Amino acid sequence: MSSKRFRGKMLTDLEGVTILERVVRQLNKAKNITKVVVGTSVEESDNEIQAFCESKGISYYRGPLEDVALRFIEILKMEKPDAFVRISGDSPTIDPQIIDHATDTYRNGNFDLVTNVFPRTFPMGQSVEVLSSQKYLDTYECFTEDYHFEHVTKYYYENQGKFSIKNFESPVNYASVNLCVDTPGDLKMMVKILKFCKNDSQDFKHLAEAYLHLNNLSEVE
Repeated sequence: MSSKRFRGKMLTDLEGVTILERVVRQLNKAKNITKVVVGTSVEESDNEIQAFCESKGISYYRGPLEDVALRFIEILKMEKPDAFVRISGDSPTIDPQIIDHATDTYRNGNFDLVTNVFPRTFPMGQSVEVLSSQKYLDTYECFTEDYHFEHVTKYYYENQGKFSIKNFESPVNYASVNLCVDTPGDLKMMVKILKFCKNDSQDFKHLAEAYLHLNNLSEVE
């Protein structure tokens, strides 16, 4: 809730539904997800997130504001999953089919990390990472930089030779498309995209094409 770029964004209304609830709804549509846990901070401003989760029956964990990675560690110790999926809270239109593909790929291989951002070909806001829990628990001890603790998987990408990383790509390169809501401007664009798609598209390709179409119209205007 204390995001410097967009304060209170997680509980901001997006076409009648908060951004946080949209993220959770999309995750619950993915076939291999057994439980969704919202990892938030112990800051007073995030009391609202706790209250929201409790009102909706959503599991949550509160940990350090700056050490996001430690929140993951504590959740893993509580839940004890073999693997987990990392989805950022600014992804209200995350496509469940992308999550399904990522989790299926992880299950059918022997990977420490399955990702679609190394390199990125999917839109921002459609990023999925599936990680081995034990490998992550072990790797946390190697984190040294502040951004390792904030961005959780940076260490993996910087040290790719130490890990088995599988990247999968979009059929069309949508790396320039932004479907995340990180600023008030992003929110305005997402409202336009959802209205253009009549608020019922779950397919990231439709959303990405709407983004490109609307941006072209904006340039003409």
